[in-house]
Amino acid sequence: MNQKNQLYVIEGGYNKLSAWKKGPPFVQALSPFNKSRTCNFRIAAGDAAKAAHNRRYQKLLDLWALVGGQVPPINNITMIKGISSILDQQALKTSHACFRGVKRPTGTDDTGWDTVVYISKPTTRLVFEPDMACPITSKTLPTDLVLMTCVKLDFPEGRPYGKVKNSSFTGVITNWELVEADYSKTNLPVDYNDRYRKRLW
Repeated sequence: MNQKNQLYVIEGGYNKLSAWKKGPPFVQALSPFNKSRTCNFRIAAGDAAKAAHNRRYQKLLDLWALVGGQVPPINNITMIKGISSILDQQALKTSHACFRGVKRPTGTDDTGWDTVVYISKPTTRLVFEPDMACPITSKTLPTDLVLMTCVKLDFPEGRPYGKVKNSSFTGVITNWELVEADYSKTNLPVDYNDRYRKRLW
């Protein structure tokens, strides 16, 4: 090999990502097509992890607390009284509504039909607030907000390659955000009739 084309390993200053910045490994939810069954979803947490690496933590904290309903592995966070039980009661698996179709292109899906949106109403948010004991604290969310969690289905119903044969219906969580609740139905997003194509349950 010509010497000028040789490859060299350069020792860099890379720091291993903290466990909590990776997000939870998966999230359990009710099946979008059968509310009596559960399924597991992967999480596309890359953007949130990058933001957290740049000290913008809220998106990742919302993933742990509002979507996963899990306590992130952060030192002394259990000092927040009853936090584990509070978060478990507001996880994605407690969603009260599920819609299909977001009326816009998403990735390779030109119609948005392969995306389902779970609606839940969390009560407590974790926020970054540095302290001598723990850098995280909890805040009560306003009652006029709901959480929308978008999931891109791996095996959409009705596709030629069929359905998943086991009991889990899987997909990947692509986005999650708090939005204003509808003024007449405060457990659903504002203008929910115009946001989605179909309500599944």
